[in-house]
Amino acid sequence: MGNTNDIRVIRTKRLLMNAFAELLEEKDFAEISVKDIVEKAEVARTTFYRNYLDKEDFVEKIKKELLEGVFIACEKERMPDRLTSEKYYQKFFEYFYKNRIFFNSFINSGKWSEFSEDFFEQGVAAYQEMIGEYNLNEGIPGDILIHYIIAAHTGVVQYWLKKNCPYSVEDMAKILTRITVDGPLKIAGLRAAQLKLPK
Repeated sequence: MGNTNDIRVIRTKRLLMNAFAELLEEKDFAEISVKDIVEKAEVARTTFYRNYLDKEDFVEKIKKELLEGVFIACEKERMPDRLTSEKYYQKFFEYFYKNRIFFNSFINSGKWSEFSEDFFEQGVAAYQEMIGEYNLNEGIPGDILIHYIIAAHTGVVQYWLKKNCPYSVEDMAKILTRITVDGPLKIAGLRAAQLKLPK
């Protein structure tokens, strides 16, 4: 019976999440009501309030679930010796692609900044755990390196999602692996001397 209830809860949650994402294509976040969500999802209002306090609580719990999902999806590849593994980025982009409708709902609702802040914090913690035992080159503080990497990842994912994933998961995994390992200027074939910085 427990499994049946779990399956029902998961199904209901998916219906509500799908409905919410669809509604965001029709109207602004502030204009969407719980009534809109449950009617679109064809879920009883009492069922919604059994699991969520209100619309904001619903969105917060979606965000938490999606965040946990990112790191669970990449967990097996998130080891120090696999820091530059293409498999890690494959899992990373597969998860975002599979759940793109929900991630786009955060972008479309103007709540991506809230999501990205939490993602950033968890990403920093994960990288600190992965590279904390390594001796980095002198003059490269670990905290700066980690924040640079996570900021780049967050920005790239947001751009990719907003543009409706124009590059495949496989291509994105290869690209981000190369950028992370070799650095952006090197893989672009540029030298510092070639760049003209704005005055």
